[in-house]
Parts: sequence; structure tokens; C-alpha cells
Amino acid sequence: MDNPIVVVSGIKDILVRYENVELTELTALANEYQALRKEAARRLSKCGVFLAAGHTAQAIELAETIPALPNLLRILEFDGLQEWNAVLKKHSLPDPSAFNPRQAQMLEEAYSKPEALESLYNAYDSLRGSGASAAEQIRLLRRLLVLEPENQEWRTQLGVLDAHRKEEIEKTLQVERERISGYEADAMIQELSDLALTSPPAPELAAAAVKLRTELRQRNTRQALENLSARLQAAFDAKNLEETGEILDTLDRIAANEGAPLPETCATAILSARDWHSAAQAEFRRHLTTLEGLLDDHANTRQVRCEIQDIEGSGCQLPSLLRQRATTFLLHQELVEQRQRRAIRVLLVAGALGLAGAIAALLWYKSG
Repeated sequence: MDNPIVVVSGIKDILVRYENVELTELTALANEYQALRKEAARRLSKCGVFLAAGHTAQAIELAETIPALPNLLRILEFDGLQEWNAVLKKHSLPDPSAFNPRQAQMLEEAYSKPEALESLYNAYDSLRGSGASAAEQIRLLRRLLVLEPENQEWRTQLGVLDAHRKEEIEKTLQVERERISGYEADAMIQELSDLALTSPPAPELAAAAVKLRTELRQRNTRQALENLSARLQAAFDAKNLEETGEILDTLDRIAANEGAPLPETCATAILSARDWHSAAQAEFRRHLTTLEGLLDDHANTRQVRCEIQDIEGSGCQLPSLLRQRATTFLLHQELVEQRQRRAIRVLLVAGALGLAGAIAALLWYKSG
């Protein structure tokens, strides 16, 4: 199974880049994320069956199989999931598998039942023996303390693990700073600000994590703006009205959401593209109005086709209702023109053959 933290970090990176990503990369990441959700949904469903039958211990045992299901669900239900689903929809990729909210609630409630105590203790003992991370052990110890808040041994162990985890975070920030993703920085900040900590972290440690997250966000935002500016220049050069508008909207959204200025090196190009887009957008609306007028006046097909070509030549698509109306009009007009051409041929034949021929031609026309 793929590492869920790595997969979600990749998704968050794509969201920061505002979809400026190759379809092959996007598809691969979507497949990995879908596989993780399917497996989590399968385990959750099985836990739900155990819980519905009253088998709390078995459900907890299954849920605590590595990776622990509660932690996996929390990672996969990340902040930004709605934006990710919108990206998938835009690129016609399947929606992620949904979790059963009732089963998730039942599992969470099961952890607070006395029957869960032995299963949790066995899971914790197994984690300690397998050398699991301090974060995983802390998570289980906190569950155990909810069930037995007077257990001083567990409280002492939790204090030791909390201190060890803070040292791990400090070392990671110092030694592995360049490889930390924005998602991992967010997770560190959440850990350091958790109210369940046995003692608060040093202020400078929490500040270092916040500083790193800010730097990563600024760097990713700057890269996204530069990439979008390059795409904007290409769309502007191609005089693609629709794509130019979409990129300008995205640039403005990033600048507003992130409080980041647009790249100075691209300021002139962006201004030129914005001026052209504004004028071209007005021209596009004028063409739409003209086309609607032609359809209302039952103009000839040549005028309608020319107007449609002018609209599509701008890189924009006709609104679906107007396209449907224009298509229906053109089909109808084509049938009318065919009948007119057929009638003209009849008259020509009649003129050549005289009265008898006219009668024969008329009969032939009616039979057709």
C-alpha cells in the first residue's frame, strides 16, 4: 500500500500549483489515492459489521492493524478534499470512494467502550515491540488514558513519548528541512499545538514549524504564479480567449487568497493579456448577440455559419443552449433549401417538356 502521507502531500502540492500539472501525473496520483480510500472503506465496512454484531474487541483489533484505521481516515479526509474532487471532475477522473459516516462514528464511539481496553492494550504492546513511531504510540496511549485516566504508568510513558516526539520534530526541522512537504509541516504544527500534550513545546520549536510552513507556501505560490504566467503568455499569443480568461481568473484568485503579488517580471505581459481579454470578451459578447439576432430573423445559413466560425475562432465555445438552437436552425434551413432546389429542378424540367412534361414532372415531384 502506498504511504498515505506521501500521496496526500502530492495532492496538496497539485492544489497549491492550481492544477498546473501533467494529466499523467494527475491520473497516477488519483489512482493511488483511490486505492487507499477503497482499502480504508473496506476495513471500515468490516469494522462496522463487527460493531453491529456487538464484537467491539474484534473491530478495534482490525482497526488497529497498521496503518491504523482512525489515523488513515483522518489523513485521507484532508483539508482541501473538496478542491481535489473539483480537479478530478474537471479532468473527467472518477470521484474517490466515499466512507460510510455512520460506520466511522460507530468506530470512534467503540474506542471509548470498556470492551476496547484489552484490544487497545494489545495493540499498544505490539506497537512497542515493532518499534513503531512515537506518534503512533502516543495516539494509542491517549486512547488508553481516556479509558483509564488514573493509570499513572501510561501517563508517565506518554510524557516520555511526548518529549521524544518533540525532539524528533526539532531534529527533522534542522536536518531534513529541504525535503519536508507542506502537508508534513502542517502535521507538525498540529502535533505541537495539540491540547493533549503533557507539556507545551518550546516556543522557538513551534515558531520554527510555522516559519517553515510559511516559507513552503510562499515558495509554492511563487512557483504557481510563474508557471501560470508562462501559460498565460502562450494562451495570449494564440489568442485563445477562453483559456486566457481562466488563467487570469486563477492568477487573481491566488493573489487574493495568498496575499501574494503577481510576478514583476510578468507584469507587462499580464497587463497586455488582461487588456486584450477585456476587448476580446466584449467582441465575443457582440458576436453572441449578433448570432441570436440572426436566428430570431431566420437569416440564411451562410450568415449563421460565418458568425459561428467567428465565435469559435476566438477560442471560445458557444453556450450549450445557443449551440443547440443554432444546430436546429441550420438543420431546418438545410431541409428547406433542399426542397427549394428540388422545386427549381421541377420547373426547369417542366419548361423543357411543355405541358405534358409539366404534368409528369409535377407527378414525379409529388411522388418524391
